[in-house]
Amino acid sequence: MRLSFNDLRFNRVQTVKRHFYGTPSRHDLGTPSALACGAFFPGAPDLLAIEGERILFAAEGEQMHMIARLTWAGEPDAFGWLLPVPRDAQLSLSSEELFQWLEGRFAAQFVVRDAFDEGCDPWLGAFDVGAGGGAFDGGVDGRNGVQILAQEQLGPFASVLITAEQADTLITWLEDNGYHAPDGVADRLQPYLDMGLAVMALRLTAGAGSRDVVPIQVTYTGDVAAIPLRPTGASAVADTHLSVHLLGPSRAVPVEPFQHVVINDRLIDWAGGGSNYADVVASAADEAGGHAFATDFAGPVDGYPFSPLSERQIADMAASTTLGELQAAYFLPDAGADLQRILRAVITPADGADIEQVFDCFECFPDSAVDGDALGEALRTEFNPARETLVRVFSQHPYLTRMTTALSPAELDRDAVFAFNRDLGDVAAQRVATRPVTCPDFSPDYSAPITLPDGSRWGAAVLVREGEARADGSPMPAARRIERTLAAGQPEVITDNSAAIDAADPGAGGAGGAGGEGGQPGGDRDAGPGATGDGGDGCSCDVGGGGRPAGLALLLLGLVAIRRRR
Repeated sequence: MRLSFNDLRFNRVQTVKRHFYGTPSRHDLGTPSALACGAFFPGAPDLLAIEGERILFAAEGEQMHMIARLTWAGEPDAFGWLLPVPRDAQLSLSSEELFQWLEGRFAAQFVVRDAFDEGCDPWLGAFDVGAGGGAFDGGVDGRNGVQILAQEQLGPFASVLITAEQADTLITWLEDNGYHAPDGVADRLQPYLDMGLAVMALRLTAGAGSRDVVPIQVTYTGDVAAIPLRPTGASAVADTHLSVHLLGPSRAVPVEPFQHVVINDRLIDWAGGGSNYADVVASAADEAGGHAFATDFAGPVDGYPFSPLSERQIADMAASTTLGELQAAYFLPDAGADLQRILRAVITPADGADIEQVFDCFECFPDSAVDGDALGEALRTEFNPARETLVRVFSQHPYLTRMTTALSPAELDRDAVFAFNRDLGDVAAQRVATRPVTCPDFSPDYSAPITLPDGSRWGAAVLVREGEARADGSPMPAARRIERTLAAGQPEVITDNSAAIDAADPGAGGAGGAGGEGGQPGGDRDAGPGATGDGGDGCSCDVGGGGRPAGLALLLLGLVAIRRRR
């Protein structure tokens, strides 16, 4: 269901709307320039903080779709999100599963592949490790018989992919490393381990407490992707993380006033699966004056996991009056995050159960009531339209770029504009290092140095960040290169820290590529017109006379449509 900007009706937007349109003395909110700047609405102070934003831009004809997902911390009742947009903008709900897929597939991955010598064959045979491979082919930790396939941090979660012969051994490892496992789960896991499967475990990282709202889609007339970041600083936290995804004809790049950084991957925690990648990017951006993006991925995309439901399937689901009937029409365990959100609103649990109990065991509560009419309406007006748009734009633009950065409130003082550059090559999301492993005395020895993708050796230096500053003490810069990227041609190198990095770590040696871009092709594509940064003047508005008004709790991310000058 699409809503005009003057008819916002979701996630407390009516309240936001009243505050927004009820303060004309502050600004002429009827002008596109004011709408592009963002706005506050009154609320209790210090209850909310913006912690991160994930955005997808995709052009379709003369329109641009921006799909945004905001991560925030605070009380739910204090939340509000207002999107200042051009007058012709249309607003609709989008897909949480989209961002789950983007994060899982295109976020930067740091993999250590262990190269076992022949002396390890008996040990490997005992655990039936095999050759491994794929995105989760991480290092092996032979302690306690546990094989660690991958470790990474995704948003507020820490995750590990592990396997073992015995579930009890696996559970012990999880509990020793801060993960939680319910009593009796080992017996349930064992059959899966016997089939050679692994276990993915997640936990909240220290201090995590963010709440994620439903992503929204804003469609507006325009052909350049830009994010007005200036207003966000008032309620942003230190190192507010921003991930931007752009669908288009080729690789996307930031243009001035933002720069591009290639990270120093010798500061990545390779042994920990790259868990400090966001910190390395934040420090590299700081070295670029606080305004720079790193490229996580750039390349063709083949296939996507979000398809709309058929009208026949929707009709069958909408005819349901009980959960038992709904299960006959749709295999509910297959429901993803988007369908689950809709189901929570249309199911009335039976037998005194709560909704969480129902979702834990659909078959246990077949008599729970289902509002089939509301379900059908939501599927036709919210669920399917979001997927239909995604299918169209991914079909039209099979090339995706993902860039990330981290910005402090003080660094949210200018807007980010992006363009497409046909002259630049792909960037792989997965960066693979290798480590030789010997097995003296029938036990693996992991003490050999890790060889990085550029051929250099990892000296075990790991960048550590506390607040908005580095705390690791290493003299090595976090940015190997700071570049100015344009809509055509190769990047202009502003700072090349390769010599300083090699001098700080003389034993490492190597070719000097880093961050997933070293050794990547420069691109043989013919230069094309591409999008330009023209018109990217951003917006400049003085909310509340240049200071933060008392009692304003939340700044709401906005979007500015920038037309390319003809």
